[in-house]
Amino acid sequence: MSSDEMRRQWRADWRASGVYSGLALFDHVTRGIEEHGDDLQVFVDEHGRRRHTIGDLYSRALSVATAIGDAGLGPGDAVAVHMAHTPDAIVAYLAVSAAGATLVPIPSIYSDRETRFILADSRARMLITAASWRGYEYLPAIPGYQADGLLEHVVVAGGDPQDYTSFSDLLAAPARARPDLSPLAGERTAAIIYTSGSTANPKGVMHSDDTLFFEAAQSYPPTRMAGSTWLNATPAGHMGGYLAALKSMLFGRPCVWMERWNPDLALDLIREYRVSHATLVPFHLMTVLEAMNRADLDRLDLRDVLCGSTTVPTELIEEAVAKGIGAYRCYGSTEHPTISKSGPDAALADRSLTDGLVLPGLTVRIVDEAGAPLPDDGEGEILTRGPDQMLGYTSDAENAAAFTGDGFFRTGDIGRLDAGVLTITGRKKEVIIRGGENISVREVEELLRRHPAVREAAVVPRSHDRYGEQVWAFVRTRGNQQLTVADVRKLFRDLGVARQKTPEGVVVVDEFPRTPAGKISKRDLRESLAT
Repeated sequence: MSSDEMRRQWRADWRASGVYSGLALFDHVTRGIEEHGDDLQVFVDEHGRRRHTIGDLYSRALSVATAIGDAGLGPGDAVAVHMAHTPDAIVAYLAVSAAGATLVPIPSIYSDRETRFILADSRARMLITAASWRGYEYLPAIPGYQADGLLEHVVVAGGDPQDYTSFSDLLAAPARARPDLSPLAGERTAAIIYTSGSTANPKGVMHSDDTLFFEAAQSYPPTRMAGSTWLNATPAGHMGGYLAALKSMLFGRPCVWMERWNPDLALDLIREYRVSHATLVPFHLMTVLEAMNRADLDRLDLRDVLCGSTTVPTELIEEAVAKGIGAYRCYGSTEHPTISKSGPDAALADRSLTDGLVLPGLTVRIVDEAGAPLPDDGEGEILTRGPDQMLGYTSDAENAAAFTGDGFFRTGDIGRLDAGVLTITGRKKEVIIRGGENISVREVEELLRRHPAVREAAVVPRSHDRYGEQVWAFVRTRGNQQLTVADVRKLFRDLGVARQKTPEGVVVVDEFPRTPAGKISKRDLRESLAT
């Protein structure tokens, strides 16, 4: 049995045994509306504070879903949504699901280059986009997207839609009965979520209704949701931001949504709305603590804060706990969203020094470089399997490298497993994680080599107290030319690359340090930044 056949068999077994519900995501949402339709959602953005109930967002989504269906889109078609967390974004997410189409959320920080790749790779037939965000205009790039020949429909929310369809027209469509999606026949791709991994382009991660609902139900059980009020600050378009939206729509509870991060505002919102729960990257948590210091606030009643997406410093958890914040570490990825986590009631050492217990129903192996299993507390690559793991990548080539012969997912991370407790110790894959954003080293290096002065480039992470890691570039130039950070910023801006990927430091070298095999010694480069 091949690796792909093995994984399909596991999912068939989970479906047959009831681990998978067999219902479409939107049918789960519909079932819960009677219970939590009145739960308040507060969206905080440039328009101020907008209040909606979940039932209101649901009703709007039914109209938009009708318009999507009238455009000839449904099961098997991809619809991309390029927005920050706004009421329209949540409505669009729900509507795509209600129409039975495949949702492709695009991070709002993504610029023309990344967006064009995602639209082409996902074969999206419709794009629902904001007109602009943070002063960046999205619409000028659309003719280029359409030139690829796949994008048929463009819907614009906010601002002047120009020659495209206005999102308000979709909201005005009279809602009709939805297509019958449940029980699911086969494995419908409910969402394709892109992750910037170790390859040059983002990787499309395909999840089904079953994998996503299992993840949501396991991560947000009734015992965790009861009596909670949430701050949703994880950026839209990434797995964390999508799960925040999915959790709210499936299980309700009052939520405060931040369109962009501002720690002083976050602190005010936590106190004003008596927020009790949040999922934060280390940068978010660190800056909340700084805002508390500025406000001369010794304690904050924030009782459940799951912290992950990158290395979580031990001292950060310790400082948060000392200020009354129930912070703890977790581990997961877009491909396998939550593999392990601690909890707010665990011992401080477990919360700050480990990434918690492997969750029920999941299997984790630690293997050496030859793929042989290691004993407890042995350090090696982390392999995983479980009902919330992706179906696979959109690229067959990526799938071939991502799974072992017996179907386990190669995370590319290094760690230890001791009595079911997982601790991450490093990474095999070349990824820089800046403020919770995964940045492909290979992609940045390839972009740098497009500058006419650059002969050779190597990119490494530099440790940073605030962002966790920064992108630093070492370059060897042609004819000993000089190259400055300003030059590199202009290059990346001209190429339409997301600002977060732009190197924050550039070092011009005469020669690179090399390994005996002739490869650039990135360890030496990293060590040079530490001195």
